[in-house]
Amino acid sequence: MAYNCWGVLFLEAINYVEHYGLQRKADENGIYESINKMHSWNSKSGPVLIRLQRHSDHHAHSFRPYQILRRFDEAPTLPFEYLHSVFLCTIPPLWYYLVNPKVEALKDLADGKKDIKTRYNQYMPYTAEDKKRQVWGWAALLGL
Repeated sequence: MAYNCWGVLFLEAINYVEHYGLQRKADENGIYESINKMHSWNSKSGPVLIRLQRHSDHHAHSFRPYQILRRFDEAPTLPFEYLHSVFLCTIPPLWYYLVNPKVEALKDLADGKKDIKTRYNQYMPYTAEDKKRQVWGWAALLGL
């Protein structure tokens, strides 16, 4: 029973982290846009979590087998690995502090306000504010 509870909690925490704050736009008829690479978070991932860094391609092309999923550099990227993010999301104020600026940047980008790709993409340089947030996240992960 305990293993079942642990498994369900872990699965739901991963699902929460992979989709936190991302929304699909609805048109004037209330029909939502198709799911694409911008509707799920990617992250670095290792063998423990079965290489989940191709999560966006899984959503954009659900028919594609796992072995041939691609990585989209322009897809939203979490500031930490999935396993770290699962731990951090158990501390809501810290999780919001770390991830909400990236969610807001994505909303601004989707609304066409400005090109702010550097605020959420790990392949672009981090701002000083991003680096400060990462220090807080690593401190929490290391128990400092």
